[in-house]
This record gives sequence, C-alpha cells and structure tokens, in this order.
Amino acid sequence: MASSESLEIPQTLDRGRYRVERVLGEGGTSVVLLAQDTRLGVPRAIKLMHPRWVRSARNRARFRAEAFAQAGLGHNNVLMVHDAVEDEQGAYLVMELCEGDSLARRVQHHGTLSVNEVIDVGITIGGALAVAHAQGLVHRDLKPQNILVDKHGVLKLADFGIAHIEQPGEQLTRAEDVMGTWDYMPPEQRESSAQVDRRSDIYAFGATLYALLTARKVAALHNPEAWTAAYDGVPAPLAAVLQRATRLYPEDRYPDMAAMIAELHAARAAIQAPPPAPAPPPAPARPWGLIAAAAAAALALTVGTAALLLLRGGPPSDEATAPADAPAPAPAPAPTPEEPSPAPRADDAPDVTPAAEPKPAPQGDGVAEARPRPAPATPEPAAAPRPAPGGRRVIEVLPEEGGEAPAPAPALAPAEAAPTGTVRVRTVPSGATVTVRGRAPAAAPGGGYTLPVGQHTVELTSPAGERTRLAVSVRAGQTVSLCWSFDTNAACGDAP
Repeated sequence: MASSESLEIPQTLDRGRYRVERVLGEGGTSVVLLAQDTRLGVPRAIKLMHPRWVRSARNRARFRAEAFAQAGLGHNNVLMVHDAVEDEQGAYLVMELCEGDSLARRVQHHGTLSVNEVIDVGITIGGALAVAHAQGLVHRDLKPQNILVDKHGVLKLADFGIAHIEQPGEQLTRAEDVMGTWDYMPPEQRESSAQVDRRSDIYAFGATLYALLTARKVAALHNPEAWTAAYDGVPAPLAAVLQRATRLYPEDRYPDMAAMIAELHAARAAIQAPPPAPAPPPAPARPWGLIAAAAAAALALTVGTAALLLLRGGPPSDEATAPADAPAPAPAPAPTPEEPSPAPRADDAPDVTPAAEPKPAPQGDGVAEARPRPAPATPEPAAAPRPAPGGRRVIEVLPEEGGEAPAPAPALAPAEAAPTGTVRVRTVPSGATVTVRGRAPAAAPGGGYTLPVGQHTVELTSPAGERTRLAVSVRAGQTVSLCWSFDTNAACGDAP
C-alpha cells in the first residue's frame, strides 16, 4: 500500500490553483488530499495517483476511464468529479468534498445502523448503482468505506478507481488481476476481476448492507449453512433480500438493482406493518340485561298460557261475562294424605267440560283434544313421566282425525367421488414448496399434484422464502402445467 511517506505530497497542484492543506486518506493506488480552490474559493478533495500506478499506459487509460465514467453519471448520490489533470506533478482527480464521514467510520464510532436506516441506504445508493450499471459501469469495490455523507446528510457513492467498463473491445483488467476488498468480493471476483458484471456489484452491495446492520464479518455470506447464526436478530423480510443478493452463483442473485430495490421497499412495508388488533374484552353485564331476560320469561309464560286455553276450547262463558268484582272460583281441594295425587303424565290433560266444581284430571292415557277420538284397538305403552317446567303438563298436539303424520326426511345419498385433474409445477430455482389453501396437495401418479375440478390458487414458496400465487383452472382427467422463475418474478416457458 502506498503511504504519504513514500509519496511526496506537493504544496500546490495545477499550476498553483489548488493549495494542499492536509491528507484525508490513503489507498493502495492513491492518496486523497484536502485542497483549497484559490480560483473559486471552495474546498475540494483531490485524489492524487501514486507515480508507480500511472507509469503504465493501461493504468493511465483506467484513470481517464474512471474520470469520464464517474463525471458522466450526473447522479446526486454519486461523488461529483470536477476535473481530471495529467501534468508534470502526476495524475489526479479534482472532486466534490464530503465534509461528513464514511458509513464505516460511523459504525465504528456510533454503532450499527437501524433496520430503517439500512433500507434507506439500500434504496438510495442502489439507485445510484442502477444508473452506473445502465451506463455500463461496474464499481467492483463496494464497501462501507466508499459510501460518504456530506454536510447536508446526503449519501455519496465514491471511489470508482477500479471500476470496470462494460464496452465491446474495452479490456482494462487482465484475467489474473484480483482487485477490490476481499470481505465484500463475490466468489467469482476473488478468482479474477475480469469476470464481473452488475451482479457482482449486487453481491458486494448486499454484503455492505449486512455489515452496516450487524458489524459482523461478511466473508461467507454465500454459504446457506451459516445463515442461521449470521442472520440472528435480522428481520426475516430484510434477511431474505440480503440472502438472495449474496448467493454463490450470479444467476441466483437479483438480475439488476431495480429488482433488489423493489424487494427492499416490500421488506420495509412488511416490517412496518402494524400487528393485528387484539380482540375486544367481553362487555360487562348491565342491569337492563337482567330486566330484558325477566321480560322474555314473562312473555313466554303468557304465550304458553294462551296456547293452553285455546286447546281447552277457551274460558267458560260465565267467566268471560263475570263482573270485575265477582269472587274468584274456589281452588281445587288438595288431595288427602291417604290418597296421594298421581304424578302428571306427558299425555294427560284436564277435562274441557265447564262445571261448577272442577273435576280431577283423567288418569291413564287420556289426552286433551278439541274433540273425542276413539280409543286405540290395542293399548299403547305408557310413556315415561316427564314433568314440564314449572309443574305444568306437556301437551301433545296430535294430527287431526284422518290425517297422516309427516314422513321422515329421506337419508342423504352418499356423495359420489368428485372429478379431479393433475397440476404439474416447475420453478427456477427448483425445490419450491407447493401449497393450496395452506395445505400440500396430494401427489399424482407419474408426478404433479391431484386437485378437484375447478378454479384454484397455487402458492409457491422458494427455498429462500420468496412467495408467489398462481391461478389455475383444473379440468376432469386433464393435466395443467405451471412454471415460475423467482429470479425474474415472471412465468417461464418450457413447463413440464
């Protein structure tokens, strides 16, 4: 690594326009200086390349490519390049000065970022990366040290010094070169920096967000066996995004930054969703509830009494025309101890013939009716005594003479087996779980799943927890094929 001791720091640059004040930081290929622009009266950051790095024509070409690519992005969250100079003092970039600090130093001095802050960084810097990728620029050195904060709190993506230009015929990196920061490199970049594309930046960006959230080492995020410990305490929706971004093979990661940003928005919505409201407590008992219950009981008693009178043929005429001050009829004499009153029977009823003296209720199988009926030819077995509530007798209402009792309802015929069809499912990546209404459908002979005829919603859950729902129409004896790619969030062809 080059150091300020081995690199002579000039007092001025660009023929005295920039007055150097101090060293801001050092890297493997350059040193960053704080300088004052004497012409405009504003501070600048100057990235001075090490003389050994710019001796080769290939490195000078890289220097110019970085200057043009970074200056051409024109994004508010990309550190602005004002000028690129090559003179007798060396090669250097004149850049916007971020008076804040890097996110790496913030985590070091103030602790990790919150979940919402990490998602904000992902959406903001992810947008800047999407613009760079659209212009064919791959950063190749994403890490917390290269995300800066200016004095207004605006995030800035910096240091495109080893960026790769995706252009035909443009080869600025040898196949054996390995450039970047090891902990954040995707596995393919650790073998060679030449075989990278935008999905390599997606891996490094996922590792960067993970480091900002946990401050843990991130070298093996692509190993699913380490996920249980690595993502302990990370909300599941955000963990799913970072796990997909840092998968081992590039084709298993997000295809572009736009897809990853969309998932970050969805993760935020899932994390911030309010919990379900608790069930309300039962309402306390109120006095008017007891009053209503008593009124209902009184009404039932009145209705029952009226029904009994109707069955008995109505009240006697003399009682109906009696004056209000007439004395009440004498109560029935109580039975003597020597001759106890028989227990009431379910089919007993009092005589309906009015008389001056009340008659005792008939014994045996007598039933109160509006008109007499002939006794049955054979005696019916006596029903077991069943006293009615409140000591009243239960009156059985029989069908009229000559009528027939209603026939019992016919038993339901056993339902025939419902017709079914077969649904075959393929997913990319494979290994997804298939459920219908929260349950695994029955396996069909020869592969697929057996479902009843009709419309169904099939839910697919990938091994990484991604979900989608597909509507399918099942017909009798036919096979329907589904294919879904979780990489592109779209249906795929060549279904089985």
